[in-house]
Amino acid sequence: MAAKFIEQKTSQARTGQRTPGRLANIQTEVKQFVAFAGADKGIRRFFPASSLVSYHERQIEEIDAEEISPATGSDRMQVARQFIRLGFENNY
Repeated sequence: MAAKFIEQKTSQARTGQRTPGRLANIQTEVKQFVAFAGADKGIRRFFPASSLVSYHERQIEEIDAEEISPATGSDRMQVARQFIRLGFENNY
């Protein structure tokens, strides 16, 4: 599923809807989320709601520890939500 998500975002970059830099960030962030939440098995088995809540808590912890900026935490959450939404919308 991550490959399909990245493929869609790559297509957007080719058509000017995303910058190459943003695409690189999205690729990194979705891989981080997949590593955090578990193996790439399909959206319905892969993501109980608690995965997103736990991921959000992790971002807050890293911001609080000054390991990442609030903007990075926000970007990570935005990509995770897009990733999950695309999976449900496309029944991955």
